Amino acid sequence: IVSLDIGLTIESIHFNEETGWGGHAEIGLGNIVSIVAFSSSECKDDTNVEINEPEIYIHVSIGESSRAGLNTIKISTVSASDAWGNPINMLPVLIQDRNGIHETGLGQVFVNKEKIVAAFVSVSHRELINQQVLGINTGHTKLNIVSLTSYGRVSNESLFFCESKNEDILKVSSDCEFVFFDGYESQGSPQVEIVISNNDGFQTQFSFAVWFPSLPINIELQRPIMRLQDWTTECPSDEIQLYQSSKIFAFGEFTKGSGQSMRLSLRGLNFEIEDNTVGLIGTHAPWGDVVTIQGVNPGESDVVAINNRGKIVGRKAFTVSNE
Repeated sequence: IVSLDIGLTIESIHFNEETGWGGHAEIGLGNIVSIVAFSSSECKDDTNVEINEPEIYIHVSIGESSRAGLNTIKISTVSASDAWGNPINMLPVLIQDRNGIHETGLGQVFVNKEKIVAAFVSVSHRELINQQVLGINTGHTKLNIVSLTSYGRVSNESLFFCESKNEDILKVSSDCEFVFFDGYESQGSPQVEIVISNNDGFQTQFSFAVWFPSLPINIELQRPIMRLQDWTTECPSDEIQLYQSSKIFAFGEFTKGSGQSMRLSLRGLNFEIEDNTVGLIGTHAPWGDVVTIQGVNPGESDVVAINNRGKIVGRKAFTVSNE
């Protein structure tokens, strides 16, 4: 009978043929093992032939319920007989483990807990542009983490925790699903670290470069001065002045704090007119998401870009004129 601690399971049993023994083993219920063994050196006519003791290998698998550290395996012989069914004296069961040979029939299986030894991160972009601080929704960047365990197993289902080393640059969800901006960042960086860890003491880092806009952004108008272009009559007593409209263009200078900079055209900004009696914000169908100012009444005002926190991130003066 082979007794094992919880979590250990007998997978197979076979003989060491170098000892001159062979045979067959069957594993039954309750880990009762039936062994039929024969010695290739056995010879009835020659009593001088030395017969070695049989040597058996037991292959044990380790399940998730096994505990780390020392696990016990115990082997005891219930009965033994020869090929003709005659009882024979039972030899003591010797067990050899990493500590040596034991005559008690009691050995130990050493189980190391499966631990993560490495983690590999893949993302769509390692360089991120923070436009969220301008009020432009840029979504988030998904983290795909694959782990390697001490058992050599590769998994993408490991439980990790993530933390940004500088949330003024970049933020990360605590469950490591994605990194993101919330518009409250204050700077960029050529390298901001995301710390990835778990409850077993594993820790590694993954870095991003973050581009951050210089404020205020640059707003340009197709027509800084919108002039009267026509009069129209909708009813006999009313004449309406029609003024020109102007496309609004915006550009931002981005830096990641390393002396490098780049200029980007910005789409998706929230524009407002400070004096809406002078002009109104609209869009023009042929230009898609290009925002326009429509002149309404003669005067001067500013068009401003406002982020999600209500902060003005850029402005440009314009005039509506009757001339």
